[in-house]
Amino acid sequence: MKISIVIPYFNNAASLVKVLESLILINKSHKIQVVIVDDCSDDFNEYSYEIYNRIRKIQYYNIIHLWKNRGRAYARNIGVKKAFFENVLFLDADRLLSKKAFSSPVFSDQYIESGIRIGPIFDTYIQLKQLNNIDKFMENPEMVRKYSYYRFIENFVNDNGCIILKNSWLATFSGAMLISKKNFYTVGGFDADFKKWGMENLELGFRISNKLGLKYHIEKSFVTYHLVHKRDKNFYNDGIKESTEIFYQKWHDDRVLKLRGLLQGTISVGEFENNPDFSQYYYKRPLI
Repeated sequence: MKISIVIPYFNNAASLVKVLESLILINKSHKIQVVIVDDCSDDFNEYSYEIYNRIRKIQYYNIIHLWKNRGRAYARNIGVKKAFFENVLFLDADRLLSKKAFSSPVFSDQYIESGIRIGPIFDTYIQLKQLNNIDKFMENPEMVRKYSYYRFIENFVNDNGCIILKNSWLATFSGAMLISKKNFYTVGGFDADFKKWGMENLELGFRISNKLGLKYHIEKSFVTYHLVHKRDKNFYNDGIKESTEIFYQKWHDDRVLKLRGLLQGTISVGEFENNPDFSQYYYKRPLI
């Protein structure tokens, strides 16, 4: 496999160092390029030695510094412009990638181009200072549980790993998602009007589904571990509110208005999909 891994990064250099350690393990068995896009962070200089010390162990890499904070959507678009390979993996700077992520024999250029590939996501509550051996952690992950939204989406997967929702774009996990560069550019990439957290992933997925009709597939080997960190009390609700307003202004689609209710647990998937078979499914985000 040849894969360009695009990592937008903003003020979480300590976790980025651990992410790079996980990618070094993958570099041993696959040809990868890592593109870090520093979105005008304050902490790069503090961790620059550790970052360069690790990324230099990867065959191909780029580090891009933006001189103004533009948001993850813009940063990811810049990263794709530097991608050598046709297969692009979007990975957040707080996501460890399993060293067995691409071990499935189904992975190929043609397979990735035919759809959107996502995988199981686990939250890990282990402290960064305790992650001294990433390889050992991968063999026996500690203090982990399935990411709540992934666990929610898992209810709508058939035996072949395909998302069966009519609105399959609800499974657009851009924190860890494989897409072909061709498909990414066909729909115009991420919309850089999304500057704060939230919805730039689902809005991209909305266009992918509507313009290309691509299916979403879960690959069991494609595992990531989210390094959980604290957020402000109203971070999620405020992000959802602001982002859905931007989303709706672009498309004026009633599904976008219902999306806020779905993510806040006030309407069911059945109501969102107009499918009574899914009326018992509500998303409930944990408090921690």
